[in-house]
Amino acid sequence: MPERRSERSNYRLTSEFRIKLPVNQVLPVSTGVIGVELDPALIVGALPRLVEQLAEDRFGDVARAIMTTDTVPKESFRELRLRRGTVRVAGMTKGSGMIQPLMATTLGFILTDAAVPPAILHGILKRSVERSYNRVSVDGDTSTNDTLALLANGASGVRPDTGEFREFENAVAEVAEDLARAIARDGKGAKKLVTILVTGAASEQGVTRIARAIANSPLVKTAIAGAAPTGAVSSRPPATPESPSSRPGSTSTCKVERSAAAAWPPTFPKPS
Repeated sequence: MPERRSERSNYRLTSEFRIKLPVNQVLPVSTGVIGVELDPALIVGALPRLVEQLAEDRFGDVARAIMTTDTVPKESFRELRLRRGTVRVAGMTKGSGMIQPLMATTLGFILTDAAVPPAILHGILKRSVERSYNRVSVDGDTSTNDTLALLANGASGVRPDTGEFREFENAVAEVAEDLARAIARDGKGAKKLVTILVTGAASEQGVTRIARAIANSPLVKTAIAGAAPTGAVSSRPPATPESPSSRPGSTSTCKVERSAAAAWPPTFPKPS
């Protein structure tokens, strides 16, 4: 226990004096082998060097540093011209396996230099997640570790006008969608990226239920993996108030769009 307290003290000193931030403003995140504790000494020991190497042009280095089973770093950027000036939104994420809402084995960080209060940021993040990270599936399995943070430092000095918050939210949501799509494209063993478009559902909840049922269907996955024709898919999920099948004579149409080619097809050596 004394050693653990010493490590926490070192972490506090590093946070408060090197980064010049109180500990309650430092957000620790991790993914890894489930049930195996991280060695805090390795983290604390690396902090001084990491702080010394902080630089404005190392965004890509951080995106690569958080990779685990990912095969490529995942980043997205947007620039938004508002009445008072220009603001930027930048995001990075990691994840390729055990991916199924709610989020799963995923770390994501979206940063902006816009001056936006935390209460407004919270609503923007919640809505953006629903149309991005919570609409992706790789293997239908969730996990124990996930984090998505939206951070605004106000460095631009630009606060969106009331009428501009929707435009700002769209920029954040587009970055989140790019990152979520990159996770699906880089899914473990994935050779195809598939987008499912649902029309005719009674609600957003109905849309997600229908699309998720199709996305996680072994039959659909087998057909797509074998490059079988898909065309339009009609689905009648279990009758619920949100489901089209609960309304007599109604159906939902789901168009399965496939990428033209695999994200990065593996190559295998030819037999000698």
